[in-house]
Amino acid sequence: MTRYFQSLEVGDRVALIANPTYHDSLYRARFHGRSGTVKGTQGKCYKVEIMDGNKAKIMLLHPIHLKKL
Repeated sequence: MTRYFQSLEVGDRVALIANPTYHDSLYRARFHGRSGTVKGTQGKCYKVEIMDGNKAKIMLLHPIHLKKL
C-alpha cells in the first residue's frame, strides 16, 4: 500500500518495477527494470521519460509500478 500512495516530484529518478496485482497503466515487459525521470503528472499517473536506445520515450505509469531511486 505504501507504493500505491507514494508521491513523486518532477525530476525524481525512478525504476520501473511491475506490481502484478494492479494491471492499470502497466508497461510492456521489455521495459522492466529500466530507470527514468519523472517529467510530470496526468491524473493519478506520472509521466516518466526513459531512453529506449537513442530515443527518449514518455510513459504514463501508476506510482505502484515505480520505485524511487
